[in-house]
Amino acid sequence: MYDNKLIATFKALNVLVCTKPGKYNVNIHKVVNSKIATFMVCTIMSVDDGGYYTISDINSSMYLFPFEYKIEKETILEDNRFTINNFGGEVSIALTE
Repeated sequence: MYDNKLIATFKALNVLVCTKPGKYNVNIHKVVNSKIATFMVCTIMSVDDGGYYTISDINSSMYLFPFEYKIEKETILEDNRFTINNFGGEVSIALTE
């Protein structure tokens, strides 16, 4: 029962596209606007509440499926919603409190 509702929701949101009866493909939505991508990253970090993240963690998060985005370190540096630190030689990102 839940599977049918999930599939119906994905179809309504244009996540699943029917290519032929019974066959669906995932429709990935590419986000190219850096302001939208930054907002998405802020959302991920707010929902997950895990503290610090690496840029690769942020760019590979599955929370915002089916969106594909890429956030650059420079974009994070320009946004005052984020704090950047260096732990063990790796750049980490957190939300500014």
